[in-house]
Amino acid sequence: MRRLRILVTGSNGFIGKILCKKLKERGNYVIGFDIIPSSSNHTNMNLVGNILNLESLLDATKGVDTVFHLAAVANLNYAREHSIETVEINVTGTANVAEVCRKYDIPLCYASTCCVYGNTQTYPAHEEGLLRPTEIYGCTKLAGEYIIKGYHSLYGLKHNIMRYATTYGAGMRKELVVYIFLEKAIKGEALPIHGTGKQTRDFIYIDDLINAQIKLLESGVMNETFNFAGDEEISVLEITEICQELVDHKIPLVFVEDRPGQVMREKIDISKTCNLLGWKPQTSFKDGMKKTFEWIKTVVGK
Repeated sequence: MRRLRILVTGSNGFIGKILCKKLKERGNYVIGFDIIPSSSNHTNMNLVGNILNLESLLDATKGVDTVFHLAAVANLNYAREHSIETVEINVTGTANVAEVCRKYDIPLCYASTCCVYGNTQTYPAHEEGLLRPTEIYGCTKLAGEYIIKGYHSLYGLKHNIMRYATTYGAGMRKELVVYIFLEKAIKGEALPIHGTGKQTRDFIYIDDLINAQIKLLESGVMNETFNFAGDEEISVLEITEICQELVDHKIPLVFVEDRPGQVMREKIDISKTCNLLGWKPQTSFKDGMKKTFEWIKTVVGK
């Protein structure tokens, strides 16, 4: 496969850094584009820029073969408290990325989220199923999907939409339940359970997610939507049980008020991704938790 020149927005984020590193290792020329300066060597070139600045995007994408658009407000709590900023970045920013890709005829791979399914009535949730997001974050990511599809309908924009499940692993964001629970378990602190703890989620280990994106890039498939998820439906209470096994002692649980917009069940259908891309997740949730646990122990100093 020929060497590609690839721009990654949000290149300093958890997923962005590892995606850039993997793309570079495979012989591609990788340009990182992020609002936060980086001295990292996971790209061939690091550009400081804001996806809300159309001119900087136009400059950054000249001569690029593919764009992976990962930049976003991704913290659900932050999005809930800063809804206008979230709409601006996730919707207007995505429109800007779509515009420059249209202008230069560059294929766009858009990082969306399984949160777009929300309280769907279709289980497992497949790519053509009912979308009922309950959080401002999921709503803005779905708006981004429709903008990109609109650019495809009007201008022929080549694209793929990638709906990520909750991604975890070494380097993950501290706001996610896996990090919160493992850190508290290591410190011997109580684990906060919102509502009943019976709500379920699909997760994907970071290595599996990166491999799925590489498969998509190298497949040549265009204008499709894919679910990137593991193949296990895990409840919050099951996560606490795994945490207790890892630290090998009993951990107290504290039940607190449920989150607004809580989704009680999340089960994602990955059959299309497996069939079209020849991919499947390799890491079980329990094994991924073990790997993440070893990393978090180094972070918290125990």
